[in-house]
Amino acid sequence: MRGDVFCGSSDFPSAVTKQRHGHPLEQIASRFDVVEIGSSFEQHLKPELTRLWVRKTAANPSFLFTAKL
Repeated sequence: MRGDVFCGSSDFPSAVTKQRHGHPLEQIASRFDVVEIGSSFEQHLKPELTRLWVRKTAANPSFLFTAKL
């Protein structure tokens, strides 16, 4: 059996500091293929916020989000 392994950042957005250039997710998506959404554990995510996140990671078509449950 073969599986994919992904390397990325965890606990977005709380673990990300403000970037001087661009949105933090743009920076993450330029270096990694996945990010864990830490705030999904604490509250429901607003659709407009998640749409923004998808737009900010569009430059990396293989980028994935994983939710902390």
